[in-house]
Amino acid sequence: MKSSGRQRRTALAASALLAVSALAGCGFDGVELNGSVFDYLGVSGQADRGKEPKLEPRPGVVLPPQLDRLPEPGSTDVATPQGEAWPVDPEQSKVAAAEQLDRQHETFCRDALWRARAQGQGDVQIKGPKGMCNPSILRNLTGKDITTR
Repeated sequence: MKSSGRQRRTALAASALLAVSALAGCGFDGVELNGSVFDYLGVSGQADRGKEPKLEPRPGVVLPPQLDRLPEPGSTDVATPQGEAWPVDPEQSKVAAAEQLDRQHETFCRDALWRARAQGQGDVQIKGPKGMCNPSILRNLTGKDITTR
């Protein structure tokens, strides 16, 4: 009994798909919209398509009141700004200051550690612009010093 119900449902679904696919081939090419309402909207096939729209005549070229007061083209110098006066973004200035401080710290620590090793003082603690310069395991793992939060 179950198989006959399943077969019926399958046959019904197949016939529905066949009907949908057959109807999908039918197009709406032969449908025409006739009537004065459709003519007014401009969607009917009877509308006068070759008809030119009614436009007002274009005005003439507007000339300045006195032609002798105009300078010759290319005779005047255009003002060139010495520097663009853009507003300063506080976020960008903070990032730039932090990058500059990182570069200063790296340069200072590299030179100071080199000098200390050259003088035979390898264990001396050197403090730079951002903190301690001496290498540590914690700083190498986390990128931060113990005193840095």
